[in-house]
Amino acid sequence: SNGCYAAFDTFLCAAPGYDPGAGEEGDACYAIQACKPGLICVSGVQVGDCIDDSCCTPVCDLGLGGVGNPACSGDKECVPWWDADPPVGYEDVGACTLPP
Repeated sequence: SNGCYAAFDTFLCAAPGYDPGAGEEGDACYAIQACKPGLICVSGVQVGDCIDDSCCTPVCDLGLGGVGNPACSGDKECVPWWDADPPVGYEDVGACTLPP
């Protein structure tokens, strides 16, 4: 089954490409499809408990709040995926990262 993955200024559907036993929250990632569906590959310093250059973290709904968002664990909060001008229909897309 396909997952939705962030690619430049939009999301696209693609076959997951994570290695066996990998692709979970906090796991290292090397490409947009290297995380299981529902997770997104971000810079490791944004995840906190990641020792790699990039790690998987959950996608979240900004409409459910930043701090205390149900998708985010630990010290992470839901922060906007796009810096400015998100594509129409994606205004509430965020990623669970440490506070900016």
